[in-house]
Amino acid sequence: MTIREIIERVESTLVSGLPIQIRGGYISHRWIYSVLKSMRSRILIQKVNKRQNISSWNKQTLHCIALDIVPDEECLCYSSSSLCRLKRTVEKIPDILSGLSDYIIESITSNGNKIDIVNKNSVKYQTFSRFTDNKPVAFIDDGYVWIKNGSYIDHISITAVFDDPIAVVEYNNEHSCDSQSDCCADVTTNEFPVDNDLADTCIMMAIQEISMAFLKQQNNEETDKEEKN
Repeated sequence: MTIREIIERVESTLVSGLPIQIRGGYISHRWIYSVLKSMRSRILIQKVNKRQNISSWNKQTLHCIALDIVPDEECLCYSSSSLCRLKRTVEKIPDILSGLSDYIIESITSNGNKIDIVNKNSVKYQTFSRFTDNKPVAFIDDGYVWIKNGSYIDHISITAVFDDPIAVVEYNNEHSCDSQSDCCADVTTNEFPVDNDLADTCIMMAIQEISMAFLKQQNNEETDKEEKN
C-alpha cells in the first residue's frame, strides 16, 4: 500500500464517521500522515521490545551516504588514541527507531560489505586483536553514522527501521549517486513500509487519534464562540 493510499483510507473513514455537522472541517493529509507514522513507530517499537521479529517490509535503505573525515577535536571524543581514524556522514541521517536495547538496524554496508555495528559508549575503549585492529566498525551518535578504521570508505548504505518513511525517500532523492534521480517526484507514491496486518492496526489507531483530537478541537471552538456571545 502506498503512502497516498493509506492516507486516503484514513481520510475517507474519518469523513464518513464524523458527525454530519462537522464533516466539512478540514483534516489535512499532512496531519493524517504525521499520526500514521507515529502509530507505526509506536507499534514497531513495542514489537522490538517484546523481542518479536521485524520483517523486511518495515525497513528501508538509505543509499549512497557520503562520509567525510572527522576533525581532530571531535575525533578525540571517541578514541583513547591520537590516531583515531574516524569518518562520519557528511549530514545527519533520518531518525532510526530504537527499542530498549539499541537502534533497529539490519545492516550498514560499503560496496556490499557489511560493517559491524558497535555501541557508541564502548567504542572509545574498545580493544581489538592484531587480526581485527583495522576492521571498520560503525556506531550512531547525534544523528550521524560514524565509521572507525574506515579511512578508505567514502559511501555507505543503511538498512533500518526509520521513524519517518517520507524523510528516507526524500533523503535518497536528494543525495542519490544516480544522476537520473528525480528530486521532484511525488514521494507519496512510494510504499508505506509496514506489514499488511500492521497497516490495518495503524489505520485504526490513526483514525481514533485524529477523531478524538478533531472533536476536541471542534468542541473548544464552539465553547469559545459561546463565551464570546
